Amino acid sequence: MTYTPTCCVLIRAELFAKIGLMDADYFVYVDDTDFMYRAMKAGASLFYLPGATLLHKVGRLTGGGESPFGLRYTARNRAYFMLKHCGRMTAAFWILMYRMYYLAKFLLLKNNLATLKVRQSAISEAYRMPWRELHFQQR
Repeated sequence: MTYTPTCCVLIRAELFAKIGLMDADYFVYVDDTDFMYRAMKAGASLFYLPGATLLHKVGRLTGGGESPFGLRYTARNRAYFMLKHCGRMTAAFWILMYRMYYLAKFLLLKNNLATLKVRQSAISEAYRMPWRELHFQQR
C-alpha cells in the first residue's frame, strides 16, 4: 500500500520523532499525502484493515473540492507538494502541465473563468510558501 488518508490512522510516536509532524503550511488538503510520502521515504510501512468501515464526510466543513475554498487549497497544495519534494526543474515542468490542464478544462468548457482564475492564482500562491527551506532540509 502506498497511501492512506489520515482521517483515521494509527501512527507510532517513533515515526513523528523520525519525520516530524504534518506540515501545517498545507492547512487542508494534500497534507496527508505529504506526511505519508515522508513516512514511506523514511522506510515506514503502511497497513490497512480491509474489513474496517469508516464514514468520513469528505469536504463537509470546507464546502467540498469544487467550492472556491476547495479549488484554492487543492490547487495550491498540489503545487506546493511538487515544489517541496520534486526539485526545481521537475516541479516547474509538472506545475506547467498542471496549469495547462486547467486551461484546457476551461477551453473545453468543463470549468468557468472564475474556477480557472482561482486555480491559477492558487498555484502562484504555492511559490510564496516556504518550500525552498523545506526542500533543501530533506535532501
